[in-house]
Parts: sequence; C-alpha cells; structure tokens
Amino acid sequence: MQAVLPETASKRRWEPIVLSAILVLGAVLRLSNLAVHSFWVDEGETVAIATAPDFLRALEQTRHPPLAFAAFRIWMHVFGEDDATLRLLPALVSCISLLLFLRLARIWLRSPGRIFAAALYAVSSFHIWHAHEVRGYAFLELAALITLLGAASCIQRGRASAPRLAIIFVGTALAVGLHYLGGLLFLTVALLAAAAAGMGRISRGAGLVVAAASAAGMVGWAPWFAALIPAQLDAPFGYQNQLSLRALVELPVRHLLTALSVLPEAATGWVYLLGAGLLIGFAAHLGSLVLGLVRPARMASEGWWPAIAFAAPLAGAIVAMAVAPASFTPKYLMVAAPGSVLMIAAGFAALKPQRLGILLAGASGLGILAITVDQNGRNFREDFRHACGELAARWLPGDPVLVVTGTPDRFSEGAVRHYLRDRDDIRNAVVPASRFFAEPEAGSRVPGRLHVIYRDAMYARPYLRQLESVYRVVHREPMRFGVQYLLFRAAPAEKNAPGAFLR
Repeated sequence: MQAVLPETASKRRWEPIVLSAILVLGAVLRLSNLAVHSFWVDEGETVAIATAPDFLRALEQTRHPPLAFAAFRIWMHVFGEDDATLRLLPALVSCISLLLFLRLARIWLRSPGRIFAAALYAVSSFHIWHAHEVRGYAFLELAALITLLGAASCIQRGRASAPRLAIIFVGTALAVGLHYLGGLLFLTVALLAAAAAGMGRISRGAGLVVAAASAAGMVGWAPWFAALIPAQLDAPFGYQNQLSLRALVELPVRHLLTALSVLPEAATGWVYLLGAGLLIGFAAHLGSLVLGLVRPARMASEGWWPAIAFAAPLAGAIVAMAVAPASFTPKYLMVAAPGSVLMIAAGFAALKPQRLGILLAGASGLGILAITVDQNGRNFREDFRHACGELAARWLPGDPVLVVTGTPDRFSEGAVRHYLRDRDDIRNAVVPASRFFAEPEAGSRVPGRLHVIYRDAMYARPYLRQLESVYRVVHREPMRFGVQYLLFRAAPAEKNAPGAFLR
C-alpha cells in the first residue's frame, strides 16, 4: 500500500499540468490559420442569410433553425465580415467547448482515460474543421456539452438542483435552435436519467425532473418551428447522404477525423491504420461494457454514461431518417461526438497491458494532430475566393455574371457575393441562375461575354452542359476543390439558334 500512494499522488500532481498543456494546444489549433480556407457554398449561405435585409424571410429558404445565423448577424454587425473575423467566432466557441469537454471527461472517466480523451478532443480534425467554419456546428458542439454537463452533474451529486436543471434546459434549447437534430439531446438526457435512476444513483422523481428540463428546452421552440418549418420544407433541398452500414461503423472515427478525401494518396494506408486503431479503442470499450454487466455498480461510474451519450442520439437519428428525408453525416450528429471520443479514450484505458492502450492512444493522437496541422495549413475548401479573384480581374462593365451550383440563388451566390462585397458593380451584374435558365431564349441572346463561377456537383453539371451548348469557352481556370471560373463568348449564329439552350 505504501508503494501505491506516492504514485497516485504523483499522478494527481501531474494530471492538471498535462491537461493544461493539452488545453493550450487545442486552443492554438482552433485559433490559428483562420483565413487559410476559402468560404465554401454552405458558408456563403450563412453569410447571405445573416446579412439579409429580411432575416425571417431568408430563414424560410434554408432548412436550419435561426440561432447560428442570428449569432453571425450580430457578430458581423459589430466586427465586420472578413474571413478571419467571421471564423474567430466559432473558433472561440470551440475553445469553450474544449474546456467543458475536459470537465465532462473528469466526471465520467478515470485517469488515464480522461487524459486520452482530452488529447484526442484537443487535436480532433473534425472539431477543428468545424471550429474554422462559418456554420452552426461549433455552436451545436457547445450546446451538447452544456446539456451533458448539466445531466452528469445531477447524476454525480444524486439530486436535481435548480441551477443544474436550468443548465440542461438552456443547453437543450440552444441545441434545438441551432440544428433540428439537436433535439436528440432530449433522448440522451432522458436515457441518462433513466439509467441513473435504475442504478440507484438518483431517485426516480429526480430522473423525471432532469428529463423534463430537457424536454422543456425542446418544446419551447414549438411555436416558432410551427410557423417556419412548412416554408422550409417547400424550399429546394440538395442531395441526401443516405444511411449505410459503413457510415454507422465509421461514425466514431468520423467524429475525430474529417475531410480525409483531400489528403495525399500516399497517406491512405496510414489513415486506414489510424481509423482501425480508433475503432479498436471503441470496440474495447463496448467489450468492457459487455463483460462488466456482472458488475453494474462499477460500470455505472466508468462506462455507461459515454455509451448512452453516443448511442441515444444515433438511435434517434436512425428512427428519424426512417420516417423523414434527412441526411446522415457526422456533423449532423455533433451531439453524439462527445460520447464517441469518450468511448474511444475509455477503451484505450481499458486495454491490457496498459502500455498497449498508451501506445494506441499516443499514436492516434499524433496521427490526428498531423492531419489537423496539414488541414490547417492549406486551403481544402471549395475555392470561391480564387474564382472570384479571377472574375474581378477579367470583368468589364456590362458583362453579366452567372453562379452555377444547382442550388437556390441565395444559397448559390452567397460565397461569391461575400468575396465581391467591395465590388458593387460586379455584384449588380450577377444574374440569378433561376431566372437565367428559366428563359433559355433570352439567355442565348446574351451579347459579348458571360462570366461563370461553377461549383461541380451532380445537380449542377446539366446546367454547365447547357451553357457549353450555346456559348464558346474562351478561358477556363483549373478546378480548385470543386469550384471553377469560366469565361464564355457568344457562339456562332448557327449554334445559337432558338431553343439550342435546352438541348
């Protein structure tokens, strides 16, 4: 016993230092290189809605709740709208989330699992990618952690105090106001409360109150959504990523890794090894839960909470997608991401011998860090910035401009209008694609030159083919991460015959 105490005391002395270093690293990764990436089409939508004169009308043309757009609207009004300034807001929010995640890991995991979790979360390319994105996912991350911390604190203390219930209510309300799948947090909280009551950690009455606090945060939005959702459902919606067995298996890995398609081909094998290592950690935790069913008292404090935090929203999303058309992407299930990371870290800590877990955790953290540093250092997003620069360099007064993405005009033109915000003359020359392609004969009579910014997608390619059937391409920039600038001139008369635009 005497030999164990000094080691335990040493670990307690060193753990705060290690966690502080991890926190600093995570903050540096989140706050650096904010202007490296170009805005992509979804970020353009955010800016377009946030700057719309009629904010409520603009919200009807998207399929997202209002809070993220409102936050950016206020931020832009105060600080401006250059790339780094806009990305600073989600980056700061993600730094706060990192702090809250460290607190949640200290409640739900023992050392060294909590250190593994903190390190993985700090360098996570998934979370840092969305911390550098002018969208609502960094906010959704924060809302999920607020809610989970409120529920975890109630379970830890064995009672539901008013301040903690308020935290659960606010966290859930924020999540639902940021993304419709944020409502899945209610299912998470309800199952956490039910499990805690079943294990004797809190009374049944307290469990019901905890679940009710989360339900109230969700139900409070009902009047707003009743007025907004019908109009949003009428808005055109793009391609849906369908649920598959592979997507389910990869989900825990995708909650730490993202945008893997932009990595060099030579890194493919290493990425598969990295993903396999993370899945080993996840599977080890699942295995420890199964083996620990005979020791429910111990497993209640060490393993079930992260598993519920991961599995509950995933199950809810699967049910939702079975009854409604919705995409299955890891970012939409941001509320399950804390559970994913905690399960992987707990699995590494459960591996025997312990050195194996330390080796896998260290190798995984370094691999993810390498990917994150690479993604932070170079632009890997749809390069509207470069395309708009080419447009501005070649545009002449009187030239029409067309943005072709196959999506609604406000959605389509947002990034272009953002990068041309100091060129009102060019912005005023943008012809809405919906009008241009609805009037083929008028479109085919555009005199002189036509500037096109094209985003490659399966629902945009037919429009590009139509343009190429009527106009002659005189300049074509290389495709840069799915975005391309093209300059067209009027084709010969025989090619420009009436009706040719439809062929």
